[in-house]
Amino acid sequence: MVITGNVEDSDFYERDVKPYLNDKIQWFGPISKEQKIDRAEIVKLMQKAKVFLMTINWEEPFGLVMAEAMSCGTPVIGFDRGSVRELVVDGKTGFVVNPSLGVEGLIKALEKINSINPNDCRQHVLNNFSIDIMVDNYENIYNEVTQK
Repeated sequence: MVITGNVEDSDFYERDVKPYLNDKIQWFGPISKEQKIDRAEIVKLMQKAKVFLMTINWEEPFGLVMAEAMSCGTPVIGFDRGSVRELVVDGKTGFVVNPSLGVEGLIKALEKINSINPNDCRQHVLNNFSIDIMVDNYENIYNEVTQK
C-alpha cells in the first residue's frame, strides 16, 4: 500500500498511521515537487493500483487526482463529499461512499472493487475530462455568462 496526502492532524498520523508503516505500507507524504518519487513513478503506481481511495474530509471542489487515477484505469472509492459524485460514476468507475459509514463503508466498497472495469475508468475520463472536452465546457460557460 502506498499512502500519499497531507497530514492535517499530526496526532492522528503519529497514533494511527506511522506505527503501521513498513515495507508493505509506505508513506510518501503529500504529492509535490519535493516528492520522494518522480512523476513517472507516480504514474506507474497509479497504473498498477487496484484502487485509489479518496478519503477526503472536506468539500473538494474538483479532485483532479481522481481524474488522474481513472485516466490510468484505476477505479476510485471516495467519500461523497464535494465533487466526488461528479467525477466517480458509482458502480462503474468506482464507488461513492456515504461519509457517515466511515471505514466500514470503504471496506464494503473495496469488497466490490473487482466488478469495476479499468477500461470504463479510462473511457469516462476521456469522454468527460480530456483537455478538449474541458476547454469546450469552459468556453461554453464563458459564452453563456458573457451573453447575460
